[in-house]
Amino acid sequence: MTRFATLARLVEPLSLDAFLGEYYDRRLVHLPGTPERSRGLLTHDRVAHLLRSGDGAGANVTRFPVPVVGADSDPVAAYMDAGYPVILNSARGASPEIDRICKELGAALQAHVWPNVYATGTAGAPLNIHFDLHDVLVVQCEGEKEWQISSLRADRPLDVPEMQGAFDHAIETMREKALASIDMKFTVKPGDVVYIPRGQFHMATTPRGRSLHVTFAIRPLSGYDLAQALCRLTLSDPRSRAYLPNLDPDYASEKTQSRLIEFKDLLKELIDSPNMDQVLAEVRADLISPSNRDRPASVETIVDGTQGREYPGKAVG
Repeated sequence: MTRFATLARLVEPLSLDAFLGEYYDRRLVHLPGTPERSRGLLTHDRVAHLLRSGDGAGANVTRFPVPVVGADSDPVAAYMDAGYPVILNSARGASPEIDRICKELGAALQAHVWPNVYATGTAGAPLNIHFDLHDVLVVQCEGEKEWQISSLRADRPLDVPEMQGAFDHAIETMREKALASIDMKFTVKPGDVVYIPRGQFHMATTPRGRSLHVTFAIRPLSGYDLAQALCRLTLSDPRSRAYLPNLDPDYASEKTQSRLIEFKDLLKELIDSPNMDQVLAEVRADLISPSNRDRPASVETIVDGTQGREYPGKAVG
């Protein structure tokens, strides 16, 4: 159970078995904690340091949507003091503790795990009500945040480029219904953890001062990944690379059906072969390995979903 030690600590007071059996990929849960649970993860001072020193991020935060007093002397501090949000995407490297948790959650859940950082104030919320294509574990680091959870949940969305269009459409068409279906509200404090399964509509705002939390996005292996593994395997077999003969336009014809049966038999043979296990292991390793890679956090442009203002940072997940 050593590989689950970090996950077990994050989901206390639930037992690991209760979390995995009753909540994981099923339903949201708010887990009150103490500041000790988030100690060493991240601070606002560290976020400001990253913005000042990392890859041109300081230049981004000088592009304020409104004049900010003190911007000339310290644009980062002025921006944050004015209550505007900052979001750091894929924030590996933001702190050693964040990197450690990503690595250990990835190993425990056999998933791609990456962190996003949300440092927000009262000047605007970075996101309107929405859902994510992946599960998230939210760890509150500083300040407070108010969460609103809708009973509306999209059916098993998947974090792959092929679903992006459907994701955008669902957000737009279901947003009003999600707002009208809020059935859970709560406030989190430092050390609290929130687990949100993929597809669950939610939104969060900062009631006072500044709030800082880290979300650990979780994207495990899916049936779609198994299909991709099979595609990879079919390319390794010369029979699958052969051109199909001209098929009769009448798909019910004996000739057409015979060819389809041959191809189905080939797919079944490949699925049952030992090579399928090897390819699947490679796909799993490819999925998990980014959780172990450290890279600087990126800061792009976000849009306040409530007021339409543009801010530094991009809200992803």
